[in-house]
Amino acid sequence: MNPLYVDDFNLFFSSMEHAEKAIRILQEIFSSLHLDINDEKTFVNKSPHFFDNGWSSVLSNYKFSSDQKKQLYDLIRYFDISYRYSIDFPLDSVLKYAIKRLNNVNIESGNWSHFESLLMKTAITEPATLHEFSAIMYKNKRIVDNKKIKEIIFTLLEEHIYKGHSYEINWALWLSKVFNIQIPDKIASNLFNLVDASNLIMALDLKNRGLISSTIITDNIVDLIDENALQDEYWLLAYEADYHGWLTLKHPDLINNHPFFSILKKNNISFYHSSKVFYHKPASSTLAHKNTRTENQQAENKTHGQPEEKDLFSLLSNDY
Repeated sequence: MNPLYVDDFNLFFSSMEHAEKAIRILQEIFSSLHLDINDEKTFVNKSPHFFDNGWSSVLSNYKFSSDQKKQLYDLIRYFDISYRYSIDFPLDSVLKYAIKRLNNVNIESGNWSHFESLLMKTAITEPATLHEFSAIMYKNKRIVDNKKIKEIIFTLLEEHIYKGHSYEINWALWLSKVFNIQIPDKIASNLFNLVDASNLIMALDLKNRGLISSTIITDNIVDLIDENALQDEYWLLAYEADYHGWLTLKHPDLINNHPFFSILKKNNISFYHSSKVFYHKPASSTLAHKNTRTENQQAENKTHGQPEEKDLFSLLSNDY
């Protein structure tokens, strides 16, 4: 599954000895939870010292003109400044912040192609921006250059499958799903040799949608789901593969015979919603000419002959 990250935080102590002791204690606690401290970003400073390197203020207050020509200059300069700051402060999430800041900027239609190319360059250079990049692409789906987005998807998959980078792979697969991009057989075959549950769930979904050839062999996944799968890291893969009917399991009654997972399945509870792309309502379009897109979840489910899926959060909200 994808690793979890927590934003930076500061702790204050009266002595260096206490600070170093606290780091040791935190390392012990995190290890017991199978978490790691980022050693590159963990250090002790003597007060007084600066908490802000200044780049966030510059980027957050950066102004973009509504005039097309001036705005293009502003965009190029904004990306240039962001890249420079990312080099000066490599431990800070400069580019991630910079792309997120663009989420609410109205881009003039004549500047979209340049803006799109700059975003794509950033996404390839710094994959940590893929979430923010994908959100902007989704909101402007009707005007995104499909040829460019296809190149981005294939580049990400080819580069990160061999490295086992589940975060990058998942976003590439998500983009493939949103933009209806067919995954080449060679890349798809390598996908199903991965062992990350979230990657395999996404890949099975794409295969079910016809975005991965039906001839691609998935025996590796079937082998991962043994009689103990519901008690190990493949529980979600086992449950979703059975729930959505993506695979014929070696143990076909694995879910139905389980005292807890059988109840979830009976109540149409899925942790992976194959027909949803975002759980939140997308904000106003990035493009100055608004791009409106309405989705009707229930209608889509009826069209595909599927029961309406329930998620755990909705059930809890309704019950309490």
